[in-house]
Amino acid sequence: MRQAAFCGALGLATIFALAAIEPAGAQANPASHAISPLATNPDVLRLLRAGDACPDKAPAKFYGPGLGGITWNVPDLGRLSAYSSTCAVTTSPFAMRCIITGPGSVSLKAAADDQILFYVPPDFTALFEAEGAKMNCVMVPAKKSSAGRRINKLIDQYTKSRANEMYGVGVSALRSHDFLDAGSYLAIKFEPMDSGYLAGTIFDRGLDGYQNKPLAAYLIGRSASQGYFPAQRRLGEMYRDGIGVAADPQTANFWLHAAKSNPNKAHSALDQLVETAQVNARP
Repeated sequence: MRQAAFCGALGLATIFALAAIEPAGAQANPASHAISPLATNPDVLRLLRAGDACPDKAPAKFYGPGLGGITWNVPDLGRLSAYSSTCAVTTSPFAMRCIITGPGSVSLKAAADDQILFYVPPDFTALFEAEGAKMNCVMVPAKKSSAGRRINKLIDQYTKSRANEMYGVGVSALRSHDFLDAGSYLAIKFEPMDSGYLAGTIFDRGLDGYQNKPLAAYLIGRSASQGYFPAQRRLGEMYRDGIGVAADPQTANFWLHAAKSNPNKAHSALDQLVETAQVNARP
């Protein structure tokens, strides 16, 4: 797991970008298709297309085999993966457009390893476009350029305006056992307070084959801080055992005590669904 790279990228903009993974187009599922992704926003595209070329190499610590990413089978190309991105994809013919928040990447996935095609450093935002086997990636500084600041503002506006709809789509996907879509959408919404726990448990357990313990700890912590009992208990366990966070007995005791003394220990049916669902690897 790419913990070293992700731990430095737990800001809200990165969570929003990671959470809005939205394959769209002719063969997209209904949950994904319900919300138009940022990758089709004309203002975002215009600002990013004026950027500089993305590097084609990443630091050695950034990437390794078996890392989480959203993967598509592309004719004449192989398994194309995008990490830390929001994407719009059509399949007949294949076309793909992704907005990637650094640190992120596009790669070709092989059985034993991943071959980096483009790397997006921390504090950069990039646009990756592919049509068939033709690919291009350009990026802008996320904070030190007017384009990057404008894009961040558009991301904030988008997520705030669509948060309730995204939560509804996430719950619908969860009930359909489409766990990756569910986790993606539920991660965006701060309320109800179970949203972070639901999304975090999906990434904690690796449902649909995508496991990210640091992201899980962040999302579960969000619900724990709102007083949600299942999240408080799990966050205490994560700090106790060093799962997704550095082991910290004092913090672990705080959250375990908060869970024990919480007067509302109810579990929802949605909680039970993500806690008991079978863990299956994605093909």
